[in-house]
Amino acid sequence: MPRRSAPLALGLIFAALIAHALSYGLNVQDDAFISYRYAQNLAGGHGLVFNPGERVEGITNLLWTVGLAGVIRLGGDPLLASVLGGVLGALGLAWVTWALGARREGETRALVAPALIAASPYLMVEAVQGLESSTFAAVAGLAALLALDEDEGRRAWPAAGLCCAALSLLRPEGVGVYGLLLLGLTLGAAAERGLPAAFSPPRRVLWWGLGLLFAALLAQTAARLAYYGQPLPNTFYVKTGGGVDQWSRGVLYLVACAKAHPVETLLLSVGVVAAAREAKTSPWARAMLTLGLGYLAYIVAVGGDFKVTFRFVGLVAAPLALLVQRGLWWAIDALPAAAPRVALGAAVALGTIALDLAPSQARMAQEARFRAQVMEDRLAVGRALRELVPPDAVLAIHSAGAIPYAAGLSTIDMWGLSDLHIAHREMPQMGSGMAGHEKSDYAYVFGRAPTIFIPEEGFLVDQPTKLPVPGVPEFTEHYAQRAVPLGDRTLQLFVRVR
Repeated sequence: MPRRSAPLALGLIFAALIAHALSYGLNVQDDAFISYRYAQNLAGGHGLVFNPGERVEGITNLLWTVGLAGVIRLGGDPLLASVLGGVLGALGLAWVTWALGARREGETRALVAPALIAASPYLMVEAVQGLESSTFAAVAGLAALLALDEDEGRRAWPAAGLCCAALSLLRPEGVGVYGLLLLGLTLGAAAERGLPAAFSPPRRVLWWGLGLLFAALLAQTAARLAYYGQPLPNTFYVKTGGGVDQWSRGVLYLVACAKAHPVETLLLSVGVVAAAREAKTSPWARAMLTLGLGYLAYIVAVGGDFKVTFRFVGLVAAPLALLVQRGLWWAIDALPAAAPRVALGAAVALGTIALDLAPSQARMAQEARFRAQVMEDRLAVGRALRELVPPDAVLAIHSAGAIPYAAGLSTIDMWGLSDLHIAHREMPQMGSGMAGHEKSDYAYVFGRAPTIFIPEEGFLVDQPTKLPVPGVPEFTEHYAQRAVPLGDRTLQLFVRVR
């Protein structure tokens, strides 16, 4: 392919990415509605809170949520804005992956990685589910690109540090992104000079960036302590603390991801070997290895995630896709010189899409349809509650996203994301259950006497059924099951009667 054709091919990849992402329709994840509620309260003058008057940081995407609050203040729809932002983030991820790859492979051969990203059903479904994942992945890739520029002396000011300072506001892991990049470049500088890492730091501008990042982190922590009274988001306390069980779950999470991407996992393994062989003299290889593999180790440490889109792995899609691309071209380059290498590389890339990603498309399309139905059902329930119950009613619910957002009621988050007591409760066998869904305290919840309790399962049915009763003393004395017609279905819930 002539060099001038690479931008045209990249444009076609962008178009395919947009079409692929939008093909899954509107299927926003329930967790995204938690951010919408925080944004709604901020825009309404109640502060960055889940319930007005209760300062709990039940989000991990501060910058994303504040941006959505701005959309609401301007009269926009946060749901559509977040989906658009996710698609734009995916486009940014494809571009920065190509820009990083072009530094190592050249513009034409670097088209493989963004093509794999655009073809990934997992990444594209995640991009349209209303969360910040694809935007984080794009900014993390940009940080790597800027850090490499600074290491090579192309930039005199700490752009990568500033980028990761913003990234840490998008998700707290942004601090770790810069740390992994700096680790790789520091060790690399030492290897190039044959000295211990402590005596061979990279360029001073990268350390300035670290100082900038720490200054932003200190300011953010001080603000968090002053406003919420905790140094970390409340979600951190909900999701961590499982020790070996949690790490085992993290390993199984990565194993499941590898099984879903068998060809890419093989190419990634080859790419890791190739990059490791080049690491002594290649800052690019070191940066991709430390960022990609280091973040995978972090995923194990925090116990993975519950979403079937493998969103935690997608957060470092750029270095992982680039290592896959490196493995492909390293294997192709080992062929005899007369072999049509570019054509063979393109064929292997297309084969990877056909064998690895295409079979997952049907599964992700089904997941998107399921999430769309869940979203529609929960929004309908929330709107019904807004009409049926007084505005001072208190709702208790596990999935505290779409229903509380649409209902506008004060809500007890029974999984603790936005509840201090539940988040800090110690649970037996923590780390062995579903990530982020392990903590609860029914006695505490019903001790607060919520007006309405909607169980996690069976609340919207075709035919009325008897709901299971929580194992809390005197629950049946205070609560009675009620059935409310909702279109051609029935809403079932418990209502406090005394």
